[in-house]
Amino acid sequence: MKFEQIPNIEKAWENVSVETLSPSTFSWVHDGCAYQVLLQRLLNSYPLCQLPSHRNTTIGTIVHKIYELTTKGRLRNFTEMRDKWEEMIKAEEDKLAIKYPTLKSINLNDYDKRNKAIKYALGIIKNRNTKSEDSSNVSVLSEKYLDCKEIGLKGVADKLIIANGKVAIIDYKSGQVLDSEGNVKKEYVTQLHLYAAMCEHLNMGSINKLALVYINGAEILVDYDYELKDKLCNDVASTIGRLNDIIERRAFVEVVKADSSKCGNCSCRHICKYRLENEEDYYHTIAGAVTEEPSTNMYVITEDSGTSRYISGLDEFSVDNAHEYLNKRLVFINIIKASPNSEDSAYKACDSSIIFEQL
Repeated sequence: MKFEQIPNIEKAWENVSVETLSPSTFSWVHDGCAYQVLLQRLLNSYPLCQLPSHRNTTIGTIVHKIYELTTKGRLRNFTEMRDKWEEMIKAEEDKLAIKYPTLKSINLNDYDKRNKAIKYALGIIKNRNTKSEDSSNVSVLSEKYLDCKEIGLKGVADKLIIANGKVAIIDYKSGQVLDSEGNVKKEYVTQLHLYAAMCEHLNMGSINKLALVYINGAEILVDYDYELKDKLCNDVASTIGRLNDIIERRAFVEVVKADSSKCGNCSCRHICKYRLENEEDYYHTIAGAVTEEPSTNMYVITEDSGTSRYISGLDEFSVDNAHEYLNKRLVFINIIKASPNSEDSAYKACDSSIIFEQL
């Protein structure tokens, strides 16, 4: 086995530009780390170098698919829903096993979320004959792709209900949607309004409902603010312009929001030089040159700061000609301390580790 190679990102920026944003990406640019958004755009050209999606993201996609298939009448009872869920979980786990040969521990299933999702899906069936959305003059669109590149937006709406020139926009959420004060989080209000902007741009109808739906079926309505929608559309255009300017000037430090509580789970942490980590975290990311090979089971990695890390556990991966990585740069994802109480530089690979070579 050889480690997958990560490109030299300093050279790869020449091929990166931002033409559109999804509603969720737009929110993350403003409320999260815009540099992560740019790094992800870069990685889109290198699919083999991408890290696995977060478990909750994968499960959320499967939940949406269950709702979609139920709405379309392709899943009709608990058994069919359960079997479809297990089939999709297994398919995603198989993809991970193939794409990440060093990843030995793969378990995506979450039975609590499965049961909540199926309960809500059964409710869709139960109420199908009594809800107006099932009449002949009503169109129900699940996982609807909306392409509005003219206004800088693209995205997939979880569910649209179109009736008599009116559009209801439903966005499914598996996590917490309220902030500490009990209000709908700003990013979700933003996302719903940008989906509304896309529906109006595509002349699908006037907006009569914006709603967030929990995995258990609980619904939270969001008031539609026409002025907010217009302001957000203007912000989209200016945001795209700013991101492209950042790329052109390579001025990434201007949009970095390094946060030790979030960097450890970032989808781009293997190519980010600004990431921060807590020593107390269970999993760590270590990047640097292989300066020594004390044994076939251990590398000494020297980071850019000059700090040396001793990483063992390599014999778990059957690396082809491990000594050939001497003086090359490696990135270790999900490395753990050699001892739970260790305060030194001894780490080890585990069954959740992923290893790349940096060019």
